[in-house]
Formats: sequence, structure tokens, C-alpha cells
Amino acid sequence: DSNTQTQSTWAFIKAIERRRSIEKKINYQDLPTHVRAEEFKEMPWAQNEEELVNRLRRIRALQLETAAKLNEDMREKSMQRIAKRQAKYEEDMMVSEPIERQHLILSQVLKATASSLDAHTAYFTPGEATQFMINVQQRLYGIGAQLRDDINGFSVVKIVEGGPAALGKQLKVKDRIVAVNGEFVVGMDIGDAVDLIRGEAQTPVILTVIRETKNPESTPTEEKLDITILRGEVVLKESRFKSSYEPYGNGVIGYLKLYSFYQDRDSSSATDLEKKKKK
Repeated sequence: DSNTQTQSTWAFIKAIERRRSIEKKINYQDLPTHVRAEEFKEMPWAQNEEELVNRLRRIRALQLETAAKLNEDMREKSMQRIAKRQAKYEEDMMVSEPIERQHLILSQVLKATASSLDAHTAYFTPGEATQFMINVQQRLYGIGAQLRDDINGFSVVKIVEGGPAALGKQLKVKDRIVAVNGEFVVGMDIGDAVDLIRGEAQTPVILTVIRETKNPESTPTEEKLDITILRGEVVLKESRFKSSYEPYGNGVIGYLKLYSFYQDRDSSSATDLEKKKKK
């Protein structure tokens, strides 16, 4: 009910206040070294304040180590942006305006209510609705790369065949994106980073990436590269459906696997499956 949602919101606000008080106790001068992003994957909840402080120090060390690969001016701005984004997120949750808080709580209530109806009902905020339409239409304007948040940047895990990144042949799988058009993205929500990368067709986007290479002694080293990619339409055909067949008697048995429903101006899941069946 609404009372439960209100209590949940206040619990979140108290957690933010506690986080801020802990932040003041942390010594960021003598930070650990050789911190790896992999250690933050699927981490259990911190059991006490000391463990939480140590975790926050290691996260900051990882961010600073990545920022150190940029120039001095960009490095300073990057850390300011991290702090600013955290403050902005906390302010959104701690909004004092009654109407805005009501909207926040109402959004949470609608999400909970919709999800309780059945597995196919959901409530979307405007931003979530936009992302949903991209998934349904299976089209977007960007570079055609799937990313993973590794805390110290966004690693390229896959390059979409036929997309701008694939055609440009400069961006590689395992490249770690740390800035977009000069804006440091380490510490940024992956949705916000993707929004910076996407844009109008035929417009350039400059990605600053860290690429791991090996020197003549086969020792891993890292180099910083600026890669310019011309945005274009990316059609995610490979995630639409898969078809195969095998001979059986005087005919064949066909297999059609639909990964998701979709519809756009040129095609839909229903028409494409029907065409494939006729073949």
C-alpha cells in the first residue's frame, strides 16, 4: 500500500544520509593499488561499516587509476562529474517537494501493482518506455556495440554485425570506453552512457577507450585511443529469430525460434515468420 511505499522511500533516504556520514570518515589519500573490476561482480552485501568503507576506498582507487590515463584537466573534471552524478542521484531520492516525492512514490506503486497482475504487465517511466520501443522495434541509431559496466569503464562485449562500429573496424571487443565526446563516463549509469553514444544518424561520436595490448615480452599493457565513429541505424536482426530445418521423409521439419516480438515500419515478427514458413 501507499504507506509501505512511503516507509520504503524514507528507509532509502536514511541509507543515503548514512552513506554521506560514512563518506566523511573515509581517507582517500592512501588508497590501495592494483584493484581489478572483476572483484566487484556479484559481491555480497557488506557485513559491517568497516567492510563498506574498505569497499568504497577500492572503488575510488579503481576510478582514479582509470582517470589517471587521461590528461590532467580531463582527470580533474572526471572526478568532479562522478561526485556530481552521485549527488544528483541522491537529490532525486531525497526530494523535499511534496509533489515530486508523490510522483516518485506513485511510480514505485504503479510498478509494484503492474508486476503483481501477471508476468506480462509492467509500468514504464518515459525513459523506460523509450528503451522498450527500441527493444520492440529492434532498431536504434548509435554505433552497434553491446556494453558491460565494469566500474572502471564500459567494456565492449559484442559488436553488432553490419553496424557502424563493425563497418569502421576501429572499435574492438574488450575495449573499455572511459569517455564519450570528452565526457568521462566512469561511474556513470550505463543508461546515461548509452544515451551519450546514441544520437542522430550520420553524426560523429568520439570514444576514448583503453585497450589492453602486449609488448614484445608478452607483458599486458594498456593504451589510450580516441576512436571516431559515424552514428547510423543499427538493426538488431540477429536477436529477432533463428530458423533451421532438417530432412524428414519426403519433406522437412522446420524450426523457428522467436527471441522477441517486434514491429517497425518495414517488418514485424508475424510477417517475417510467415515469410520464413513459406520458404
